Amino acid sequence: MSDSIRRQPAISFNSKRVMSVETNSDKISKSIEVILAAVVVSLILMGVSDADDLLESGKEVVNDTFGQGSFISTSILIGEVFMGMFLYVKTKNILMLLGFVILVVYLNVAFGVIG
Repeated sequence: MSDSIRRQPAISFNSKRVMSVETNSDKISKSIEVILAAVVVSLILMGVSDADDLLESGKEVVNDTFGQGSFISTSILIGEVFMGMFLYVKTKNILMLLGFVILVVYLNVAFGVIG
């Protein structure tokens, strides 16, 4: 075999130790050190950063479209009423109507948070 094709051994020898093998715990600790360093740097730079809200002008449009009392929220509630009635008639299960009530309450809260 020529010298250019010779493979490197998996275990390396050095003068301080007879054998040195890098274990998974060494790799994990090095990865944790790098991640912690990145977190510290980002926390330090967080106070320095300054940005303008580029989407602030569209906030009113979003509230009108998805906010409480908007066309989309009203359409979803009407669709839920029809789906609740259809599922109750189809399954004759009163829990389908209870699920409808829970969904209406959840969506009213969600649209209230959006708007």
